[in-house]
Amino acid sequence: MSELDQASGLTGSTAPKSFLFYGPPGSGKTTYAAYLSDASGKLLRKFWVDVDDKIREMENLPADVRASITAWSCNEPLGDPEKIQIPSAPNPKDPHKGTIIEREPRGMRRTVDCVNELLALARNCRREGKPFPYDVVVVDSLTSCSEHTIRKVMYDQRIAFMSERNWGLVSQTLIEFYRGFLQLPCERILIAHSRTYQVRDRESDTILEEYIRPHIVGQLAETIAKDFSEVYFFHGRERSGQYKIQTVKDRLLVARTTRDIPPEIFIDPKTKQLILEKK
Repeated sequence: MSELDQASGLTGSTAPKSFLFYGPPGSGKTTYAAYLSDASGKLLRKFWVDVDDKIREMENLPADVRASITAWSCNEPLGDPEKIQIPSAPNPKDPHKGTIIEREPRGMRRTVDCVNELLALARNCRREGKPFPYDVVVVDSLTSCSEHTIRKVMYDQRIAFMSERNWGLVSQTLIEFYRGFLQLPCERILIAHSRTYQVRDRESDTILEEYIRPHIVGQLAETIAKDFSEVYFFHGRERSGQYKIQTVKDRLLVARTTRDIPPEIFIDPKTKQLILEKK
């Protein structure tokens, strides 16, 4: 069969969506994902790839929300639990002179293994004609994945500081990771923290431009949004008590949606219900 013979007309959209949530700490990203439910209000079955090791610490999650979540914990601190290592200045001509990570970091390797096992589970379900057991898989967060990957590269290369080549290796590792994650046959949510970037005039040191992007390494912060059908920026809690979410881009930040929802949506922290109204 030729490739053209496999083309068909568009019908109603039934494919699961991919979501990128980003924003500052405490802006409601994890809470919103934890409370996701279907149109009838039934909580969705979620598998939580808890790289941040934070979901179990959320005391405000009620019992029914906790029951809807199966959480895998990274259990790999970004710091060394055996010894604190204070970085020493390396010699730029010799990256091996300086503080080098002594204990092998396993955080990113274990996270990749976890998602690979979910992909294997999906393959087995398809082969046996069974439904995938989760409605949503959440990775929380890509920012921590980035930090774990940096530590792993520094350990593997036995270096005390990152070169341009090694930054590229980190970026490519993260791209391979989240693109594999996006192959899961369910709704997929990737959470990241945010970072404010500034472009300054070198002579006057004045700010020429300021913008917000996901807090991940290099150019990936600029390009990652194109791989997701939904990109939401979480502004945080307002004076009204509601959590504000932005779904369309503006001069400051990137956001997008394929859903029929307003440019700004709000979460009521008392009921944890999505309010689909413009402010």
